Amino acid sequence: GLINDRFSGAHHDFVTTEYQAGEAPVDQAWENCRGIGQSFGFNQLEGTDQYISGAQAVQHVVDAVSHGGRVLLNVGPRADGTLPEPQAQVLEQLGEFMAEHKHALVGARGLGALELPGAEWARAVEKDGRCHVFVVGQGALRIAAVDLPAGFDWPTGGVEVELGGEGAAPVSVSGLAAC
Repeated sequence: GLINDRFSGAHHDFVTTEYQAGEAPVDQAWENCRGIGQSFGFNQLEGTDQYISGAQAVQHVVDAVSHGGRVLLNVGPRADGTLPEPQAQVLEQLGEFMAEHKHALVGARGLGALELPGAEWARAVEKDGRCHVFVVGQGALRIAAVDLPAGFDWPTGGVEVELGGEGAAPVSVSGLAAC
């Protein structure tokens, strides 16, 4: 079975962090556990101001995977089992992103955060000899090949992406392993 580190931490298969994105344990299997809101269950006083957006959920998952982890995203159903509509929307947006990008994320090796000139946020993963870079920012962005992870076959002129701006999910670009 799988055992997290919450029972004294003496014997565990993986380390668990809560809510903190980017705080990855080194050389250990880990999982980040958080709710869509600030609560782990339904909280009638909690509203959309306390919820992460679909784009933030996507960034949270990509960030965890890029640092070698995974995410357990909790929802807060009402007593009748239904989810508040804003929580359902977050899950739908995350599901849409994963439907398109799960081939790059599930089972990937994290390459971490990148500093890309002109980008607000960038993370990279490698899977099956292909590097996938996820980028957030505003407008058109040309990323120079030298700024992308080494060891992959990027176009010599770099790549150009159109970023969706604030509230948009990351855009991805991919390069093959160099031969």
